[in-house]
Amino acid sequence: MLVKHKALAAASHGVAFGSIITAILDHFTPEQWQAIGILGGLAISGLTSLASLHFQRKDARSKQRGSLEK
Repeated sequence: MLVKHKALAAASHGVAFGSIITAILDHFTPEQWQAIGILGGLAISGLTSLASLHFQRKDARSKQRGSLEK
């Protein structure tokens, strides 16, 4: 009986999640999804560039400190 209950609960949650995703996907037009994709890609690209710059500067500082100690 417990296995049936867990299976029914999992199926119920799956259907609810699917309906939420469908509602979100239907909320926007294909053109809006394209704009969201382009803007999202640009935002992720910008964040990646900032993270790369941060770690390059951090590495350069570390190398500079290492050369000063020697």
